[in-house]
Amino acid sequence: MVHTCSLLAFCLLLSFLVFLPFASPLGKEAGRGKRWELEDDCKAALSEYQLPSIGNGYVGMQLGWSNTSLFVAGVFNGEGRTSPSHRAAIGSVVHTPHLDVCVRRRLDLSSGVFSTFYRHDCGEVEHSVYAHRARKELIVEVFTLHSTMQSCEVEVKVERQVLTTNDTVFDYPPSYPAQCEVGRTVQAEEEWSGVAAVAVCTSAERSPTLSKSTLRLSTASPSHHIFTAVVVERNITSPTQVKEEMEKAEQKAREEITSASTLHRGAREGLWESHAHLWQQFWTGQIEGDEVEDEKNGRMEMAGRASLYSLFSNVRVDEPFSLSPGGIATNMYNGHTFWDTETWMLPALLPFHPDLALSLLRYRVDRLFSCADVAADRGYEGCWYPWESAYTGYDVTPSWAPEGMHEIHIVADICLAVKKVVIWTGVNPFEPTSSSHSLADVVEAAAAFFASRVINTKRGYELHSVQPPDESAGVVNNSVYTNAAAAACLEYAADIAERESGKGGKRGDETEGNSSIWRKISSEMYIPFDAEKQVHPEYEGYEWGKVINQADVALLQYPLRMRMPDQVGSNDLDYYESVTDPNGYFTGDSTYSIAWCGKGNWSRASTFFKKGFDHLVSPFWVWREKLNGGHRNFITAAGGYIQNVLFGIGGMRVEKMANSSTQFAQSVMVVSNSVHVDEAGYKRVVFRCLHLEGVPFTLTWIGSDSIAVRVEGASIDSGERGCASRGEKEWKKVEKGREGEKRSGLNVCNGEFGHGSAECHGARHHTLHTFESAVFHADSPLLVWVHH
Repeated sequence: MVHTCSLLAFCLLLSFLVFLPFASPLGKEAGRGKRWELEDDCKAALSEYQLPSIGNGYVGMQLGWSNTSLFVAGVFNGEGRTSPSHRAAIGSVVHTPHLDVCVRRRLDLSSGVFSTFYRHDCGEVEHSVYAHRARKELIVEVFTLHSTMQSCEVEVKVERQVLTTNDTVFDYPPSYPAQCEVGRTVQAEEEWSGVAAVAVCTSAERSPTLSKSTLRLSTASPSHHIFTAVVVERNITSPTQVKEEMEKAEQKAREEITSASTLHRGAREGLWESHAHLWQQFWTGQIEGDEVEDEKNGRMEMAGRASLYSLFSNVRVDEPFSLSPGGIATNMYNGHTFWDTETWMLPALLPFHPDLALSLLRYRVDRLFSCADVAADRGYEGCWYPWESAYTGYDVTPSWAPEGMHEIHIVADICLAVKKVVIWTGVNPFEPTSSSHSLADVVEAAAAFFASRVINTKRGYELHSVQPPDESAGVVNNSVYTNAAAAACLEYAADIAERESGKGGKRGDETEGNSSIWRKISSEMYIPFDAEKQVHPEYEGYEWGKVINQADVALLQYPLRMRMPDQVGSNDLDYYESVTDPNGYFTGDSTYSIAWCGKGNWSRASTFFKKGFDHLVSPFWVWREKLNGGHRNFITAAGGYIQNVLFGIGGMRVEKMANSSTQFAQSVMVVSNSVHVDEAGYKRVVFRCLHLEGVPFTLTWIGSDSIAVRVEGASIDSGERGCASRGEKEWKKVEKGREGEKRSGLNVCNGEFGHGSAECHGARHHTLHTFESAVFHADSPLLVWVHH
């Protein structure tokens, strides 16, 4: 039932929901303050697991060491599976200051700036570095004197070695007056895909072997900027084309340096403001939480920010090259794209920034031709997305690794990611993307692959010679997760095909015929189950008691949400928890936690939720793959953590439900009351600026009693993401001029509802429009769907 709030309570609620404005530009205490800054005191050298990273989805690098390399999205070196293809290191582009005493290092999550502070007789000298969010090819370094003296001057010598790596050959020596190094990658991934031309230009003074400058900072002129532009031209296939493309890249890089320098001189804060504005847009969507009497107060909130920062800094809409477990700032896992993207990272971005999630799927859509070739070459139909892919979309799994030929669940993972995106966003799956293909093509190609890959037996349809998510199992028959995921993909493909056939789609009778086959295989897929133990074996022939390296069977409950008796679900979790390697992968911890939250058992979920913090490495809250060893900068874990909070503690899920009043299925968010946030140790948890079918709203859990829902202002400026950033008053002026237009909002229902039905009646049903809010009891689930 909707509460009638007192004035005090309503003011308190608004204070929870009001978004704080972005603070001042770099050089004037950048960012949003201490709750957004991570610092250390420079007393110890950073290990490889502690290195923070900066990036803008096009370029990325780790900082804290003097020789860390820069990497560029979609730029790889090495041949297919043999070398194999891997992220091409460009070299270190950041200058090293010759200053004696480092006093602190700081990562500002709000703006993607890493700063190092040095002690000097005049005060402190700050060296800040950021990858410009608006000007993707630009890296900015700012040297700033912070002094309380009336007059003081300091000379800072800075230098950078000439670029040289095994991946990139720089054929042109540094040239003048715009100091540029121009080269190309060494080896193409596929013969037809070509190499990439790379140009790196800097505004700093250079010699043929060294970038070395002396900067003069004073209280009258306290800052100096160094601009570095990194431009690549991909897909160079002929020797005659190489020089031409290198010259083109150099010209673009020179122009970028000139443009950035001109903008900086003409409008002192214009260059910074355009960068900060886009980071502000990212942070309209975030997680906030107040913990109850915890000595580590605020760690959920900071972990959420550090995790979202890890994802935001690695993706952009205009560079659809997907994500890698080690991010764009490293060559971890060779920079390849795995199931991690669609299973762990995409769902974490989707509620906050659907456009970014769609860009990740665009990578798969654009490479349908590659995966179709992979399937055909191996004797199958449809599309076989490789276990590891890079620039071309062909298989780049190292030739020694069995996963390349056997870990086929990735095909289903991609198919089901499409389903998530379509349900959350309401996007038309039949609408072509930038290529000639659509999301529906991805789904139907995945189904065609599984239909040609299954074996029809007396027990049903089976998948043999596969490798499950628990890769320690090796090659097995009937991996329970692989079979279940394939069945779910086939079922969704049948739905898509029938929808296309009903709309008179381009393939008509063909899709209608396929849908019946796919639905039959899905319904008759063999799912291993031990009737005596009432537990799903991980695969056919699994030896009970065998240790596994990560969650596998638990994936049936999350993210698959496969229907099963509640006791069987608990049995699966109980058993596989006991045999999961304690030094396994963090994604497994989030799976168990979310599954137990779904059962309303926080005492069991909390063990795994809290364990996640052990994988966060201070001082810059960088995720690591394992507690001991494993890969660094593991952004897969960032996605797993965000899902833990959204879909575990937050209790959210979105599914299609029938609605008799509209005569068609609608996307409905169900907010479960299985776990109350105070039970999890929080006074309040805010999920700010979520999106459901384009309508932005904020969801606030308040203790154990209430859930507040507020519809936010949609973006007004072209190209802006998320909630309105102009402020409520200015937004309402714009909205007033739109009177007479249909206004979208949200239907919110609080109470019991029929299975699969988005219908509410009576006092517990509320319709909210822009900037309207209501508070609901948390004693029963909440249903939220778009009101047109």
